Amino acid sequence: MLTSAFDTATAGLQATQLAIGVASQNIANAGAAGYVKRSLTLLPAGPGNAGVAVGAVNRLFEEAALTQLRLETSRAAATALKADVLSEVDKLYGKPGDAIALDGRLSAFTQALQGLASNPASGAVRGTVLNTASLLADQIRGIAGRVQELRSGLENRLGADVTAANGLLKSIASLNLKASAATDDTMRAGLLDQRDQQISQLSSYLDVRPIMQRDGTATLMTTSGVMLVERGAATTLSFDGRGALGPASAFATDPAKRGVGTITATLPGGGAIDLGGRDALRSGSIAAALELRDVALPQSQRRLDDLAAGLAQALTDKSIAAAPNGG
Repeated sequence: MLTSAFDTATAGLQATQLAIGVASQNIANAGAAGYVKRSLTLLPAGPGNAGVAVGAVNRLFEEAALTQLRLETSRAAATALKADVLSEVDKLYGKPGDAIALDGRLSAFTQALQGLASNPASGAVRGTVLNTASLLADQIRGIAGRVQELRSGLENRLGADVTAANGLLKSIASLNLKASAATDDTMRAGLLDQRDQQISQLSSYLDVRPIMQRDGTATLMTTSGVMLVERGAATTLSFDGRGALGPASAFATDPAKRGVGTITATLPGGGAIDLGGRDALRSGSIAAALELRDVALPQSQRRLDDLAAGLAQALTDKSIAAAPNGG
């Protein structure tokens, strides 16, 4: 009986020591990024439920809340990039009504033409028309050039983002294997913290949908259904960037006609999927960069082209009969 009492007391002390260790760890890491609060499960042990035994160290978090956080992280990253680039485009056009804005230059040119129509013989008026026309043409040319620079910057950013996402995918797959093989609960919880933090980081680049497996590993897919991580196997992402882009550089499914880089996902089984097309990626900075590069900025370029073409047509396509002057 005395031995049994000592065993029960020893088990209780060991359980209390572990519980204090878990509580201390929670306090010490309360502000640490990626740390998930732990709890200790105690179970009755021995014949007749004498004493206690440690069941497991569990991580306490809301899976639904974490999933929503990653979804919002992906959307926020996409929105932030779009806002930055499109605000830069707005600055190129200038504040409406300002004399140096594009609409101000166009208004000045229109007024100069009206003055020339009422006084065509004036050399000063003709000089004003030429000056305002030159300023307008230079501004249209400058905006178009800057739009192409923004597209080239997005091309380079895509290469950097794909490299970062690729590294996270490989690391997540490696942490999956380490966590499933860990026998110590505390060590396993730390590995899962690292993996979940990296999944959250990945969500800023891609729209990630994690599926937790019974063995503790996580399967990652995009919301469009492309497999990214399956236990210890990771999809490899690659980007064939084209550097500086021109007005004619555009995406095409035919590699021979494509003038911009695309993202290729090489699955663990060897298959390849082109992620550069529409709706393959739906949020995150990579999806936003593709949309800006291939849709939003080319639309801005086309508006400038239409304006320039309209001005050229209005000024040159009118036929006027010539009259002889002194033979």
